[in-house]
Amino acid sequence: MDCFFAAVEILDNQNLKGNPVIVGGTSDRGVVCAASYEARAYGVKSAMPLFKARKLCKNGIFLPVRMARYKEISQKIQEIFRRYTDLVQPISMDEAFLDVTVNKKNTPYATTIAKEIKETIKTECGLIASAGVAPNKFLAKIASDIDKPDGLYVIKPSAIDIFMKDLPIKKIWGVGEVMAKKLNNLGIHKASDINRFPKIFFEENFGKFGQHLIQLSKGIDNSVVSPYRKVKSIGHETTFKKNITDRLVLQDSIKNLSKKVSQRLLAKNRMARGVQVKIKLNDFKLITRSELMAEGSDDSILISEKASYLLDKIEFNDASIRLIGVSVYQIEENDEERNLSYFFK
Repeated sequence: MDCFFAAVEILDNQNLKGNPVIVGGTSDRGVVCAASYEARAYGVKSAMPLFKARKLCKNGIFLPVRMARYKEISQKIQEIFRRYTDLVQPISMDEAFLDVTVNKKNTPYATTIAKEIKETIKTECGLIASAGVAPNKFLAKIASDIDKPDGLYVIKPSAIDIFMKDLPIKKIWGVGEVMAKKLNNLGIHKASDINRFPKIFFEENFGKFGQHLIQLSKGIDNSVVSPYRKVKSIGHETTFKKNITDRLVLQDSIKNLSKKVSQRLLAKNRMARGVQVKIKLNDFKLITRSELMAEGSDDSILISEKASYLLDKIEFNDASIRLIGVSVYQIEENDEERNLSYFFK
């Protein structure tokens, strides 16, 4: 979906159309969740601190996040996807992979399906979507970003080699800023540059990722579209209205955040072993601490106790805190018999 949160706000209030709309909040404490293309023209982008967005876009219209509304629209879009296939893998609220090799309408061409889905979303939801069509997930993802907004880009099997030849190395999955810099220093700026090095070089210097990098540089991705994605982590965070130095206030926040995390674990019938705490200082430096509990749990008190312990291990001296978060990982299915054995001890 193109500028999803901002697009929904414009859908619900047509007076916003044509204006630089920025979703994230009305204060300067949070970050940009979404920005319309008019706002992006000023340099505003997702995850940018709101105070910086205000400086770049002085005439921007800043709106609070309405997550319930976005989820409502997202569910409608997911329902449209499933008219064509049950092999739908949501990546986020506004993005998903679809495997339409075999589809419910027996349509022979994936491009035809992509066009129909785009048109249906526009008709039934009033929103614009971009699509990428390719033989695998990696290429389809890249293709979906090429002609935004309202884009439809197709990479045919016969065109993969040509497409990959000039693809910037930073477009490859797993290549972040640090990795891109390392590769650039080796003279690798495009995917095709990888072919100048022997396979053993990447395996020795980058391990398993090196092998993966070689495959992706050739446009090869054998990962499947999986409708049942395993939940890897669950977390909540809060940005304070004013920077905080009082640890008692931080501890209270940890209790509240731990309750929210616990509620989500219970709702999904999951428990977790790992707990992580993160804080963002007044200078935007991010600090995290994590540790495993003795056993998996969904109990808010146990999660809170571990999170509080981790917070105590963070030294932030005289710095003030603008954000704090609690998350859990190593999530697994809850075993009812195991829980009953605890009860009868």
